[in-house]
Amino acid sequence: MKQIILGLLGTAIVVYTIVSCLSVYSISGRRNEMENCLASVLAQSMEEYFVRQVPMWAKKEASELTGEPGEELWKVVYVKDRKYSDAQVEAFVKQDLIAQLRSDSKITVSVRACDMEKGILSVGITEKFYLPNGMEKTIRCDKTLVAEQEGMI
Repeated sequence: MKQIILGLLGTAIVVYTIVSCLSVYSISGRRNEMENCLASVLAQSMEEYFVRQVPMWAKKEASELTGEPGEELWKVVYVKDRKYSDAQVEAFVKQDLIAQLRSDSKITVSVRACDMEKGILSVGITEKFYLPNGMEKTIRCDKTLVAEQEGMI
């Protein structure tokens, strides 16, 4: 009888240890996936939607450039190349994040700041899931990406 009780107690300890290890692995795996996915989506979105200054040729009168009246001259001016509004970029980022996160849990994506002219994109993800022992766990991941503006005049 004593050996049966020791066997059951040992089995319970092994099962508890396995469930604890699975819980820790589940939390670290989900957090790692969230951070990697968020970093890649932010970098991809900034690369694709950031409003850049592009050179264009424009006709200017000589009086605007030199102060003296004269003929028209062609001069390079920098204009903003904007294809999408900030609200559209927010929707694209949310859609990309939800599509890339492979999870059976409840995911909430919140875009805190999105200004593609200044090059700022800040996003947070909250994920609620259940551990193997039945407890509910919530993980948050926030990232902010700021783009450098090269060649600004």
